[in-house]
Amino acid sequence: MDFARKNSWVNDYALYMAIKKSYNGLPWQKWEQKHKDYNLAVLNADEFKNDVNFYIFEQFIFAMQYSEVKKYANEKVCKNKRNEEAAICYAYEKEAVIELLREQWYYIYKNVIKYSQAAFSV
Repeated sequence: MDFARKNSWVNDYALYMAIKKSYNGLPWQKWEQKHKDYNLAVLNADEFKNDVNFYIFEQFIFAMQYSEVKKYANEKVCKNKRNEEAAICYAYEKEAVIELLREQWYYIYKNVIKYSQAAFSV
């Protein structure tokens, strides 16, 4: 996946999350040594391949959404008297961002989540 190559951190993050899921969310200090030790965990990564791919996919979707929201916010940002970005925007702009997020989530649910659920349930 091109996203994983451009974001070197995502593979380690996805492996960590996959292992954590296999321990039902327990902290890493309570994992078996083969999963606590980074080098051993990487060697055993194949047992978590499906979950690792899911977490990479999840981060890819988040990055797409974040990019769209950031682009929208940059286009609609409030300016203060010195023409710099202000931290507080007007309420109607906030509502527009919320509406954009709703549209993005609906699109993801309709087009991505249903497809991925079908793919992972095989």
